[in-house]
Amino acid sequence: MDKIDEQSRYKSIFTPYIIGFLKEKEQRGLSNTNVLKDFMLEFDRFFREYSIVDLRITETVILKWKSTRINDSKRTLYYKYNAWANFCKYLCVKKNPIFLFNVNLFKTETLYNFITMFQNTL
Repeated sequence: MDKIDEQSRYKSIFTPYIIGFLKEKEQRGLSNTNVLKDFMLEFDRFFREYSIVDLRITETVILKWKSTRINDSKRTLYYKYNAWANFCKYLCVKKNPIFLFNVNLFKTETLYNFITMFQNTL
């Protein structure tokens, strides 16, 4: 898929960040970017359908997304939670001043708690 097709596929406020995240994963040799692209497309649709226009990804946003995933297995949710965590880490590392994250939620030492929160909702 070329860059133009990729950009037209995503339509939320997060589009440039999703594309940058996927590009970085491809450059680092992620073996199955198609699965990650599907996850990111799902997140993008969620952002649009629930009118998420604030560039902060909070626990509330993720729990709201989780409530929409009634047909996902525990294993699938685990992989998607990891995609969320990696995407949020990517956003924080970029240190883009327009992002107003609760940075403490995504620091390395609290990432374990972030994943644990997801696992506890399974």
